[in-house]
Amino acid sequence: MELGKDIRVYKAKHRDEGMRLDHFLAISLQKENPGTFSRAMITEMILCGQVVHNGTKVRKPDKKILMNDTISLGVVFPQSPQKPKFTPSLTPEVLYEDEVVLFVNKPAGLLTHSVEEDDVSLVDWMLTYCPQIAHVGEDVLRPGIVHRLDKGTSGVLVIAKTEVAYVELKRLFGEREIEKTYFALVEGHLTQESGSIDFPITRIPHSEKRSIRRATSDAEARTALTHFRLLTRFENYDLVEVKPKTGRTHQIRIHFSALQHPIVGDRLYGFRRKPSNPLALRPMLHAGRLVFSLFGKMYDIEAPLPRDFADLLVGLTASK
Repeated sequence: MELGKDIRVYKAKHRDEGMRLDHFLAISLQKENPGTFSRAMITEMILCGQVVHNGTKVRKPDKKILMNDTISLGVVFPQSPQKPKFTPSLTPEVLYEDEVVLFVNKPAGLLTHSVEEDDVSLVDWMLTYCPQIAHVGEDVLRPGIVHRLDKGTSGVLVIAKTEVAYVELKRLFGEREIEKTYFALVEGHLTQESGSIDFPITRIPHSEKRSIRRATSDAEARTALTHFRLLTRFENYDLVEVKPKTGRTHQIRIHFSALQHPIVGDRLYGFRRKPSNPLALRPMLHAGRLVFSLFGKMYDIEAPLPRDFADLLVGLTASK
């Protein structure tokens, strides 16, 4: 990693009044260098005396700032390798936006937010498209993010553009007042044309995977409910409409795997014996629609199937 000497000077505005120093710097640095500075790095800068507040070195990360305060840093900044530009296949499509929310169609292969320092994510694109989102939400690394889609899942995401919208959307998701519709292609044929899956889900320690629990004696298990309806039956696969009522991590993928009908292309929860010539290179799961009411306005936003998913269905239809 290359190192570069840099000096940054920031002036607090009215909206920053009363904010903690470390939070203010996290927002300011994240806006200019997305994904480069963690909260721990910023705290260390302050504790080491690398931050100057109104002409005086300050070593208190929780110091409150006032409007018109001047904060500067003269440090050696880590220069991360240049993040790749968004290619057409990884550029989100704006489906709808107004003054409080932004709906995008996230392409498969793009993280919702960064996990590691050099990750390219939807957040990187958001901060370029709508920089004011940097100040929205509780986590400066996930500004405006109120829900997420797995990297391999495509589809509609809503992003809060204001703090009040962020708080209300979090409430709506938490109280299950947002209707979510997905489309999934699963292995084999379901025994029922419609139904519900209600296995609780728990985290597997030290693993990316989650697990279902048929018994609720596990204190770590969280309730999870998924409704489904068969749309089309192909020779060896079923296309289903899925409406999750809860929003657990990997919920849809885990639930269909538990039924022994994993989502086509799911290498994490699919069958152990992988085909040498897989039908799909990523999970065939698409978030197709979000419906909810926010501040008295009704939103009903749909995202069309991506090309790889649509082409796969056309091929399966032709072979029927």
